[in-house]
Amino acid sequence: MKKYAYNLLKGTLFFIFLLSTILETHAQAGTAVLITVSNMVQSGNTFTYDVYCTNTGTTTLAIRGYSWGLNHTPGLSNGGTISQSFISRDPLLAGLPLVNPSSNGYTASSSHIRGTTVNAAAGNEVLLTTGVPIRLATMQLSNTVLWPSNFNPFLPSLPFSPIQVISAPGRTQCLMSMIVTPPGTSYVINGTPNVGALGTLQNLTAQMIPSPTGTNPFILNCSCLSSITTYLNLTACDSYTWPLTGQTYTSNGVYTAIYPNVFIPGLFDTTYLTLTINYSSSNTSTTISCEPYTWINGATYTMSGIYTYTALSSSGCDSIVTLMLTLINGVKISPKVLLSGAYAGAGMMQDSLRVKGVLPLMEPYTALNFTPIGCPGYTGGETTTAAMFAVSGNNAIVDWVNVEIRSPNLSYSKVATQNALLQRDGQIVDVNGGPLNFNCVCPGSYFVTVKHRNHLGVMSGSTITLSNLTQLIDFTTSTPVWLKPAAISAPRENDGIYRLLWPGDTRTDKNTRYSSVNNDKEAILIAIGIATPNNTLSPVYRTEDVNMDGRVKYNNAENDKNFMLNKILHSNSPVSSPNTILMQHTPN
Repeated sequence: MKKYAYNLLKGTLFFIFLLSTILETHAQAGTAVLITVSNMVQSGNTFTYDVYCTNTGTTTLAIRGYSWGLNHTPGLSNGGTISQSFISRDPLLAGLPLVNPSSNGYTASSSHIRGTTVNAAAGNEVLLTTGVPIRLATMQLSNTVLWPSNFNPFLPSLPFSPIQVISAPGRTQCLMSMIVTPPGTSYVINGTPNVGALGTLQNLTAQMIPSPTGTNPFILNCSCLSSITTYLNLTACDSYTWPLTGQTYTSNGVYTAIYPNVFIPGLFDTTYLTLTINYSSSNTSTTISCEPYTWINGATYTMSGIYTYTALSSSGCDSIVTLMLTLINGVKISPKVLLSGAYAGAGMMQDSLRVKGVLPLMEPYTALNFTPIGCPGYTGGETTTAAMFAVSGNNAIVDWVNVEIRSPNLSYSKVATQNALLQRDGQIVDVNGGPLNFNCVCPGSYFVTVKHRNHLGVMSGSTITLSNLTQLIDFTTSTPVWLKPAAISAPRENDGIYRLLWPGDTRTDKNTRYSSVNNDKEAILIAIGIATPNNTLSPVYRTEDVNMDGRVKYNNAENDKNFMLNKILHSNSPVSSPNTILMQHTPN
């Protein structure tokens, strides 16, 4: 039993070791960090330098803490006493512990300069955006006497390099404590020459700009020739890429570029850039309203949604404002219409399309290019269930219709649409059999329009006050409806006390024509075949089925062509003839 427990423990430990090795290998493959020391500027017996860190790999990195070490040239003190102080760092690092050079910032005996932080508490890590340098620190080195003349400060004694990237006694190496994702684990990232250890990644490299061993190093109290010295003051938004260095800066600072003079070989020009970075701002406001809402950009919104507006701040940078608008309450309506093509008399319609099983479970209007308008994300495509089509009697479904809520102004613009079901008694219900609910329409006064795929639509003659209480809108009575200017035909068909929508719009182009160009009769002939005019398509669900009996017929008894002609000849047009055009009385 003890042997079994021992083997089990040994296997568990091996599995944990193997899992750690796999995770570390995965993180190692895509992680790369670059430390850059640059922007060295002398002022009397002080000089400053910046330390940057850049994510140059493919993993996501979040900074917890960091350290760096520099080795200077022996004799830098020139007989004086050197001290180091922390000046500032990128504001994005405000949540991390401060750099603490006071207790371990400089060791004269080893010519070593350093800076460290402790690790941030969990949750305070700072994301390191790939490819964007972040300033870890601006440091100032001070001397109690003047620096040596013509002195290169970063040529340390061998075997040391200017930037310490390997563990060595008495020296601080460059380390980045990071959350590495994947795998989402904390690692210490150190220099590539180091020997690997559990919890560490050897993926850190370093550079100094300008290179101390290059043709144009940083020199203290330099008396060498320099053809031109230029001072620039620039202000930028969020970041600035300096063409002279190719570097992108995201924080305020004084940056230096030294480059060959274009006229005199061997001479170098120097440009000092004093850079001020202003940052773009953004804020979000949440508003709930039951009325059309006019925002700071002058736009009036009548639907819930997320809206953005970009202006210039006082600093000249983008100020992005986001409005999260909710227009609540909604409105409910219960419209009623009768279709002449399906009309059976006494205020009832026949439901042949349902009986013959050709009614589609999905609305047909999106495919007919009716534009869906509604709450954010609404794209039409309403569907119902077979159970809805199984209902018989007065509530049996005749067909799909398209219902619109329109603004009360003279533009009659569409505020919202919905595809719904029409019952035999003319009642229009939603896909579940209830009243139509327009959730993102504020209570108020609106026009209401009902349209059909092969009948001429109709709109209320005046605005109707809508609220979250269901409003009946009956288009089957003699109550006046909206009249289209210059339209001659009556807006609806009269049948005793009932009013019906005109049939015959086989092209869904808002008019019914028996003759002339683009007439609806020809659409019927084309559907059944020009060479076979006596043909019958059955059972079908098509716009050419004018009398809505589930068949398309051009000739013979109960054909759709003659049904359309009879409606035109008996219309209320002043002069009814086969050339009469019945027009849809809606704005569009």
